[in-house]
Amino acid sequence: MKFIPKAEYHKLYDSLFKSHLSYCISSWGGVTPYRLSKLFSIQKRCVRLLFGNKLSFDHAEYYETCARAKPYDDHIMKKNFALENTKPIFNYEKLLSIHNLYVQHIFIELF
Repeated sequence: MKFIPKAEYHKLYDSLFKSHLSYCISSWGGVTPYRLSKLFSIQKRCVRLLFGNKLSFDHAEYYETCARAKPYDDHIMKKNFALENTKPIFNYEKLLSIHNLYVQHIFIELF
């Protein structure tokens, strides 16, 4: 992701992920939250990868092991596998979660 300008991240998200997520969402989006939970976790993973500030195990840079790539202190300290909270990212970037995307499409179709 270091070769793509940050200004293009929204275009990438809309074209590669949101387009697939919103395809026929008005017909399948009303299922139980249990069924949508896996899709929502995939959406959160994509948002963390594109817009997150903290490196997680999804980023290739997280696994750099070359001594020249990281200082010694980073090699010996424990890795933190906690994931970044996505709610502030959704709000800051003005992205809709899968639940809100379903509601938006239903309102567009009704009115």
